[in-house]
Amino acid sequence: MVLAQPESRLQARDLCLGYGAQAVLEGVDLDVLEGELTVILGPNACGKSTLLKALSRVLIPQGGRVLLDQELMQSLKSKDIARVLAMLPQTPDIPAGATVADIVARGRYPHQGFLKTWSAQDQEICTQAMASAQVLDLAERSIEELSGGQRQRVWIAMTLAQQTPLVLLDEPTTYLDITHQIEVLNLTRELYRQGSTVVVVLHDLNLAFRYATHVVLMRSGKILAQGDPRQIVTESLIKEVYGLDSLVIEDPCSGTPLVIPTFSQGA
Repeated sequence: MVLAQPESRLQARDLCLGYGAQAVLEGVDLDVLEGELTVILGPNACGKSTLLKALSRVLIPQGGRVLLDQELMQSLKSKDIARVLAMLPQTPDIPAGATVADIVARGRYPHQGFLKTWSAQDQEICTQAMASAQVLDLAERSIEELSGGQRQRVWIAMTLAQQTPLVLLDEPTTYLDITHQIEVLNLTRELYRQGSTVVVVLHDLNLAFRYATHVVLMRSGKILAQGDPRQIVTESLIKEVYGLDSLVIEDPCSGTPLVIPTFSQGA
Protein backbone atom coordinates (compact mmCIF):
# COMPACT_ATOMS: atom_id res chain seq x y z
CA MET A 1 0.00 0.00 0.00
CA VAL A 2 1.35 3.46 -0.95
CA LEU A 3 0.75 6.06 1.76
CA ALA A 4 -0.53 9.47 0.66
CA GLN A 5 2.08 12.20 0.97
CA PRO A 6 1.28 15.46 2.80
CA GLU A 7 0.29 18.27 0.46
CA SER A 8 2.68 21.12 -0.29
CA ARG A 9 1.79 24.75 -0.90
CA LEU A 10 5.41 25.78 -1.46
CA GLN A 11 7.59 23.97 -3.99
CA ALA A 12 10.93 24.33 -5.74
CA ARG A 13 11.46 22.72 -9.11
CA ASP A 14 14.88 22.28 -10.75
CA LEU A 15 16.09 25.32 -8.81
CA CYS A 16 19.43 26.83 -9.82
CA LEU A 17 20.96 29.89 -8.19
CA GLY A 18 24.40 31.34 -7.64
CA TYR A 19 26.40 34.47 -6.94
CA GLY A 20 28.33 35.68 -9.97
CA ALA A 21 30.02 32.69 -11.56
CA GLN A 22 29.72 30.64 -8.37
CA ALA A 23 26.84 28.12 -8.50
CA VAL A 24 25.20 27.56 -5.10
CA LEU A 25 22.03 25.57 -5.90
CA GLU A 26 22.01 23.06 -8.74
CA GLY A 27 18.75 21.49 -9.89
CA VAL A 28 17.10 21.39 -6.44
CA ASP A 29 13.59 19.93 -6.09
CA LEU A 30 11.81 20.42 -2.78
CA ASP A 31 8.26 20.15 -1.49
CA VAL A 32 7.70 22.01 1.79
CA LEU A 33 5.44 19.49 3.51
CA GLU A 34 2.25 20.85 5.04
CA GLY A 35 1.95 20.67 8.80
CA GLU A 36 5.61 19.83 9.39
CA LEU A 37 8.45 21.54 11.23
CA THR A 38 11.19 21.12 8.63
CA VAL A 39 14.83 21.85 9.45
CA ILE A 40 17.36 22.35 6.66
CA LEU A 41 20.87 21.16 7.59
CA GLY A 42 24.27 20.94 5.98
CA PRO A 43 27.84 22.24 6.12
CA ASN A 44 28.71 25.89 5.65
CA ALA A 45 28.19 27.26 2.11
CA CYS A 46 26.11 24.25 1.03
CA GLY A 47 23.15 26.44 -0.02
CA LYS A 48 20.83 26.26 3.00
CA SER A 49 20.16 29.99 3.39
CA THR A 50 20.19 30.52 -0.38
CA LEU A 51 17.44 27.92 -0.73
CA LEU A 52 15.36 29.63 1.96
CA LYS A 53 15.81 33.02 0.29
CA ALA A 54 14.71 31.57 -3.05
CA LEU A 55 11.64 30.00 -1.43
CA SER A 56 10.66 33.41 -0.03
CA ARG A 57 11.47 35.42 -3.20
CA VAL A 58 14.27 37.31 -1.49
CA LEU A 59 16.42 35.90 -4.31
CA ILE A 60 15.18 35.24 -7.86
CA PRO A 61 16.23 31.86 -9.30
CA GLN A 62 18.58 31.81 -12.28
CA GLY A 63 16.96 28.58 -13.38
CA GLY A 64 13.93 26.53 -12.41
CA ARG A 65 10.99 27.94 -10.50
CA VAL A 66 9.36 28.40 -7.11
CA LEU A 67 5.63 27.75 -6.84
CA LEU A 68 3.26 29.04 -4.14
CA ASP A 69 -0.17 27.43 -4.31
CA GLN A 70 0.77 26.19 -7.79
CA GLU A 71 1.45 29.72 -9.05
CA LEU A 72 4.85 31.03 -10.10
CA MET A 73 6.01 33.09 -7.14
CA GLN A 74 7.58 35.76 -9.34
CA SER A 75 4.13 36.54 -10.77
CA LEU A 76 2.52 37.19 -7.38
CA LYS A 77 2.18 40.53 -5.59
CA SER A 78 4.37 41.00 -2.53
CA LYS A 79 1.39 41.65 -0.25
CA ASP A 80 -0.37 38.50 -1.45
CA ILE A 81 2.75 36.47 -0.66
CA ALA A 82 3.06 38.11 2.76
CA ARG A 83 -0.47 36.97 3.69
CA VAL A 84 0.63 33.36 3.17
CA LEU A 85 4.36 33.30 3.89
CA ALA A 86 6.49 34.99 6.57
CA MET A 87 10.27 35.08 6.20
CA LEU A 88 12.59 35.95 9.09
CA PRO A 89 16.13 36.56 7.74
CA GLN A 90 19.35 36.07 9.70
CA THR A 91 19.88 39.78 10.31
CA PRO A 92 16.65 41.78 9.99
CA ASP A 93 16.97 45.53 9.47
CA ILE A 94 16.55 47.45 12.72
CA PRO A 95 14.66 50.74 12.17
CA ALA A 96 16.19 53.57 14.19
CA GLY A 97 14.09 54.44 17.23
CA ALA A 98 11.50 51.69 16.68
CA THR A 99 9.97 50.17 19.79
CA VAL A 100 9.15 46.53 20.26
CA ALA A 101 5.47 47.32 19.73
CA ASP A 102 6.32 49.11 16.46
CA ILE A 103 8.22 46.09 15.16
CA VAL A 104 5.51 43.59 16.09
CA ALA A 105 2.85 45.81 14.49
CA ARG A 106 4.67 45.42 11.17
CA GLY A 107 3.40 41.85 11.14
CA ARG A 108 -0.10 43.19 10.50
CA TYR A 109 0.94 45.14 7.37
CA PRO A 110 -0.16 42.42 4.88
CA HIS A 111 -3.63 42.49 6.39
CA GLN A 112 -4.08 46.25 6.00
CA GLY A 113 -5.58 47.80 2.89
CA PHE A 114 -7.12 50.91 1.39
CA LEU A 115 -10.35 50.36 3.28
CA LYS A 116 -8.97 48.42 6.25
CA THR A 117 -7.03 50.39 8.83
CA TRP A 118 -5.61 49.44 12.22
CA SER A 119 -8.28 47.85 14.39
CA ALA A 120 -8.82 46.62 17.92
CA GLN A 121 -8.42 43.10 16.54
CA ASP A 122 -4.99 43.97 15.11
CA GLN A 123 -3.96 45.33 18.51
CA GLU A 124 -5.19 42.21 20.29
CA ILE A 125 -3.28 39.97 17.86
CA CYS A 126 -0.07 41.95 18.46
CA THR A 127 -0.55 41.90 22.23
CA GLN A 128 -1.06 38.13 22.17
CA ALA A 129 1.98 37.66 19.91
CA MET A 130 4.18 39.65 22.30
CA ALA A 131 2.82 37.68 25.25
CA SER A 132 3.53 34.36 23.50
CA ALA A 133 7.09 35.48 22.72
CA GLN A 134 7.53 36.79 26.28
CA VAL A 135 8.29 40.35 25.18
CA LEU A 136 5.06 42.09 26.24
CA ASP A 137 6.85 43.77 29.15
CA LEU A 138 9.33 45.21 26.61
CA ALA A 139 6.66 46.72 24.35
CA GLU A 140 7.72 50.34 24.86
CA ARG A 141 11.47 49.65 24.81
CA SER A 142 13.58 50.53 21.77
CA ILE A 143 14.67 47.36 19.99
CA GLU A 144 18.16 48.84 19.77
CA GLU A 145 18.45 48.52 23.56
CA LEU A 146 17.71 44.79 23.65
CA SER A 147 20.00 41.78 23.83
CA GLY A 148 20.35 39.38 20.92
CA GLY A 149 18.01 36.84 22.51
CA GLN A 150 15.39 39.49 23.25
CA ARG A 151 15.57 40.79 19.69
CA GLN A 152 15.05 37.31 18.27
CA ARG A 153 11.93 36.90 20.40
CA VAL A 154 10.67 40.26 19.10
CA TRP A 155 11.15 39.19 15.47
CA ILE A 156 9.33 35.95 16.17
CA ALA A 157 6.52 37.91 17.83
CA MET A 158 6.24 39.91 14.60
CA THR A 159 6.02 36.63 12.70
CA LEU A 160 3.30 35.41 15.06
CA ALA A 161 1.38 38.65 14.48
CA GLN A 162 1.59 38.12 10.72
CA GLN A 163 -0.49 34.94 11.15
CA THR A 164 0.68 33.15 8.03
CA PRO A 165 0.29 29.43 7.33
CA LEU A 166 3.92 29.26 6.12
CA VAL A 167 6.87 30.49 8.22
CA LEU A 168 10.53 30.46 7.12
CA LEU A 169 13.29 31.20 9.66
CA ASP A 170 16.91 31.58 8.58
CA GLU A 171 19.31 30.57 11.38
CA PRO A 172 17.24 32.13 14.20
CA THR A 173 19.63 30.81 16.88
CA THR A 174 22.86 32.25 15.45
CA TYR A 175 25.02 34.06 18.05
CA LEU A 176 22.71 33.03 20.90
CA ASP A 177 23.79 31.14 24.02
CA ILE A 178 22.23 27.74 24.67
CA THR A 179 19.49 29.11 26.95
CA HIS A 180 18.33 31.62 24.34
CA GLN A 181 18.64 29.00 21.59
CA ILE A 182 16.20 26.77 23.47
CA GLU A 183 13.82 29.70 24.05
CA VAL A 184 13.78 30.54 20.33
CA LEU A 185 13.36 26.91 19.28
CA ASN A 186 10.51 26.48 21.76
CA LEU A 187 8.81 29.47 20.13
CA THR A 188 9.42 27.93 16.72
CA ARG A 189 7.80 24.70 17.88
CA GLU A 190 4.88 26.72 19.25
CA LEU A 191 4.32 28.20 15.78
CA TYR A 192 4.21 24.65 14.41
CA ARG A 193 1.84 23.45 17.12
CA GLN A 194 -0.49 26.36 16.41
CA GLY A 195 -0.86 25.08 12.85
CA SER A 196 1.84 26.82 10.80
CA THR A 197 4.07 24.94 8.40
CA VAL A 198 7.56 25.92 9.53
CA VAL A 199 10.94 25.72 7.78
CA VAL A 200 14.10 26.54 9.74
CA VAL A 201 17.78 26.64 8.80
CA LEU A 202 19.96 25.46 11.68
CA HIS A 203 23.54 24.35 12.32
CA ASP A 204 23.24 22.36 15.54
CA LEU A 205 22.44 18.77 14.52
CA ASN A 206 21.26 17.49 17.88
CA LEU A 207 18.94 20.43 18.55
CA ALA A 208 17.60 20.11 15.00
CA PHE A 209 16.83 16.43 15.48
CA ARG A 210 15.04 17.17 18.76
CA TYR A 211 12.71 19.78 17.29
CA ALA A 212 12.24 18.76 13.64
CA THR A 213 9.48 16.52 12.38
CA HIS A 214 11.21 16.51 8.98
CA VAL A 215 14.83 17.23 8.04
CA VAL A 216 16.46 18.14 4.73
CA LEU A 217 20.20 17.49 4.50
CA MET A 218 22.22 19.35 1.87
CA ARG A 219 25.76 19.30 0.54
CA SER A 220 27.32 21.28 -2.32
CA GLY A 221 24.05 22.80 -3.51
CA LYS A 222 22.10 19.54 -3.63
CA ILE A 223 19.67 17.71 -1.33
CA LEU A 224 21.19 14.37 -0.31
CA ALA A 225 18.45 13.10 2.00
CA GLN A 226 15.22 14.10 3.69
CA GLY A 227 12.66 12.59 6.02
CA ASP A 228 11.84 11.94 9.67
CA PRO A 229 15.16 12.25 11.56
CA ARG A 230 14.36 9.15 13.61
CA GLN A 231 14.16 7.14 10.40
CA ILE A 232 16.93 8.51 8.17
CA VAL A 233 19.80 9.72 10.38
CA THR A 234 22.69 7.24 10.38
CA GLU A 235 26.43 7.40 10.84
CA SER A 236 26.94 6.88 7.10
CA LEU A 237 24.59 9.78 6.28
CA ILE A 238 26.43 12.11 8.67
CA LYS A 239 29.69 11.06 7.02
CA GLU A 240 28.27 11.69 3.54
CA VAL A 241 26.89 15.13 4.40
CA TYR A 242 29.56 16.46 6.76
CA GLY A 243 32.59 14.23 6.15
CA LEU A 244 32.46 13.51 9.89
CA ASP A 245 33.06 10.20 11.64
CA SER A 246 30.48 9.86 14.37
CA LEU A 247 28.47 7.60 16.61
CA VAL A 248 24.69 7.99 16.34
CA ILE A 249 22.77 6.89 19.43
CA GLU A 250 19.29 7.52 20.79
CA ASP A 251 19.02 10.69 22.86
CA PRO A 252 18.05 9.45 26.34
CA CYS A 253 15.79 12.48 26.90
CA SER A 254 13.96 12.79 23.58
CA GLY A 255 14.48 9.49 21.77
CA THR A 256 15.77 11.40 18.75
CA PRO A 257 19.17 10.80 17.08
CA LEU A 258 22.16 12.07 19.03
CA VAL A 259 25.33 12.57 16.99
CA ILE A 260 28.63 12.13 18.86
CA PRO A 261 31.76 12.94 16.84
CA THR A 262 34.48 10.30 17.11
CA PHE A 263 38.21 10.91 16.96
CA SER A 264 41.25 8.69 16.74
CA GLN A 265 43.50 8.36 19.79
CA GLY A 266 46.08 10.60 18.16
CA ALA A 267 43.67 13.41 17.35
